[in-house]
Amino acid sequence: MSRRNKLKDPVKAAIAWEVVMRSGEASAEEQARFAEWCCASTANQAAWDALQQKLTPFRSFGQSREAHGAGRQALLEAGESRRRMLRAGLSGTIGLTVVGVLGYRGLQVFMDEPTLSTGTGEIRQAALNPDIHVTLDAGTTVQAIATASSNTWRMESGQMLVEAMHNSKPFEILTARGNLQARTARFSFSSYETHSLIALEQGSATLTTPDGTIKTIVRGDVVSLKDAGVERTNLSLSNAIAWTRGLLVASDQAVADVIGVLRRHRPGVIHITRAAAAKHVSGIFDMRAPDTVLRQLAETVSLKVESYGRLLVMVSVA
Repeated sequence: MSRRNKLKDPVKAAIAWEVVMRSGEASAEEQARFAEWCCASTANQAAWDALQQKLTPFRSFGQSREAHGAGRQALLEAGESRRRMLRAGLSGTIGLTVVGVLGYRGLQVFMDEPTLSTGTGEIRQAALNPDIHVTLDAGTTVQAIATASSNTWRMESGQMLVEAMHNSKPFEILTARGNLQARTARFSFSSYETHSLIALEQGSATLTTPDGTIKTIVRGDVVSLKDAGVERTNLSLSNAIAWTRGLLVASDQAVADVIGVLRRHRPGVIHITRAAAAKHVSGIFDMRAPDTVLRQLAETVSLKVESYGRLLVMVSVA
């Protein structure tokens, strides 16, 4: 599970961890992070315990083909179980936790004022302040951070188009790979699995990497922000911001990046093996049709895509 999969919803995270831990590919680092996640909160542990209890009857068969299929069927039946419980009138925080153990439905939409968060498949317009307007892609989370000298926000995931051409006060966007400082600008900031992409339509901005490197970008620049630093790309401005139209235009891009965006547009869990994630692909992917994107990847990169209802997709090398 990559750092982009540090899911905040305990239920969905439990399902994702189940897939990783039973995939046969969990590294020592992933096992350590799984243990850390379990201990991080009682909600995480409760979600994991509830999931294991649901799957325990099927594991008693051992590792047979029947057990493997039964476990999958348990996941597929979760949606119907959730609907039955909802019809029974189950409500409240505890009820939602139990109901959602295997029947997750994203509810993270503007949970509180300091945080803007969009749900699965949702593209929304919002305002960071009266002078800075944004378009948020699906699965995007932006958190306000109070500072004395400027407006500061941390983008934890996703993509956003920032419109600040009438802004007069300096502002800053913080991310794990680096920070962007600007005053008057219009730009797109995309966070992918392997890198971040910044496309500056108007104005100018300054990028600061974790190692202290500072680089100024100007109108027309499209740059990639990686652990190694800032690199210029051959992607056009139009293609870099195509996500605002529901499209991902990939140019020799890691399959991991495409799947990472797809996870924000398709309900359920998508697990991809390391070998499949490392492959590269070019093309135009319409995130408004997630299953079509999966078929494109299967045909273009020779991947094997196995779907089990709407809840679970397994992607591997064919």
